[in-house]
Parts: sequence; C-alpha cells; structure tokens
Amino acid sequence: MRLKEKIIFEGKLVLLSGIHIGSPEAGFEIGSLDNPVIRDGYGRVYIPGSSLKGKMRSLLERSTFDISRIRDDDPERYGWRKVGNSWIHICNNRDCIVCKVFGRPGEEESSEPTRLIVCDLYPEVYFREDGLKSRDEISEEEEIETEIKGENVIDRLSSRATPRFPERVPAGTEFRFRMIFNLYDGDDTEIIEKSLLKAMKLLEDDYLGGSGTRGYGRIKFSEIKIVRKEITDQEYLTRGEKEVKSLEEISDALSQLEVGK
Repeated sequence: MRLKEKIIFEGKLVLLSGIHIGSPEAGFEIGSLDNPVIRDGYGRVYIPGSSLKGKMRSLLERSTFDISRIRDDDPERYGWRKVGNSWIHICNNRDCIVCKVFGRPGEEESSEPTRLIVCDLYPEVYFREDGLKSRDEISEEEEIETEIKGENVIDRLSSRATPRFPERVPAGTEFRFRMIFNLYDGDDTEIIEKSLLKAMKLLEDDYLGGSGTRGYGRIKFSEIKIVRKEITDQEYLTRGEKEVKSLEEISDALSQLEVGK
C-alpha cells in the first residue's frame, strides 16, 4: 500500500452547552471537586482527540449497522466486539467504511495502517462574564476558568437529595479541531470525506463527553475547511482547497449516501 494523499479537516468546535470530559485523577485529592474536567500537564482544559474520535466512530457504527445484533448469542459474527465496557464494530471486511476510516486492532487479519488522526482540541475563544475573549486577550491564569454546576441526585424511594458539583467548560467556548486522514492506493476519496462529515453531523445532534442526556456536551462545528494534499516523491503539492461553511450545505448529499454498503 502506498500513501498517496492526506485530507486535512480543520475548523472550530463551538460549545452550545457546558461540556464535561472527566479527568482520570478525579477523586484522588482530599477536598477536590466531585468530578473535575480533564486538563493537560500545564493545567489547561482541552478535549482529547480520542474522545472526539471515539464518539464519531460510535455514531457512524450505529447509523450503519444493526446494533440489536449485540444481544445475539454470537455478536462477533456480525462484527460487534466488546472492548472494556463498550461494544464496537470490528470486522475483516476490507471494504467496511467504519473500520477503514477509524481503524482495526493490529492483530486483525485485515488490519491496515491507521488512517484517521484526530488531534487534541484546545480553546481559542473563552467564555467570560464580560463576553467572549480570544486566547490573545486573556492571561495564562485566566485560561483555566471553568464553571461548577450544582446538581442533586434524588432517591426515588426516600426523596433524599444528594448534592454533587461537577466541573464543566462553559458554553460559548470555541475549540480548534484538526483531523488528518491518510489516503492509500485504492481508497475512495469521496465516500471517506462524506463518511467523516456524516459522523460530524450526527455528533451535532448528539453530545460529546459525559452527562449528555442531562443537557451537557452539545456542540456545533463551524468554519470547516477541507484541504487535500497530494504526496509526491519530492514534496507535498496542494492540489486544492474547498471550504464548507456549514454542515447543512451537505445534508442533501449525505441523505443519498449509503455508508458501509
């Protein structure tokens, strides 16, 4: 297989509601928050690329395959496999668009080089009480400002309330996203582009992070730009760019697309 092209998806991910992606260190410190958000080693809030990639894969899987097969006696027969606490689709069909775009484990017979790279997302615009501020307009100390959302868990039998105070990145914050897809000989460029855009569109009508059924994690993609770079023996050559101002502009094309068939 020869790497022939890179397709780069760039743009903004805008929070329409507060988002919570939990930190693995939650609960280890006395007096810490009930559920702090994840931060990098410098204390900056961010969205891990793995969280965005995993959610997009899950939504594309469920819009392509019959999820009820998970309850069958032999779900692996239909390509469903349990990894940790989650079910994911992994099959040996080399034409499976989900496996081709999002990857297969290296031990699989049909394993191929990883194609999709999703970078970690860092804020570019922060929400403040006096309005939205760009990264250049605030100090490093202000960057990590979040919100604490008070909630109560109600016992349905005793009506006893148990308060909790999860931390969230507030609505209005804008993150910069960047995804790179490595295209190899024989790959269908059009269906790959449309599959990624379909997964992004599905995510806009779902949620990212935890507690989505309680209103957390609503997002919107904006200012999407797709850059395609052809690889030659000497250098990258930019074959051209096309800009997608809104995912709504491709809804007609997506409605006619049969992904995974």
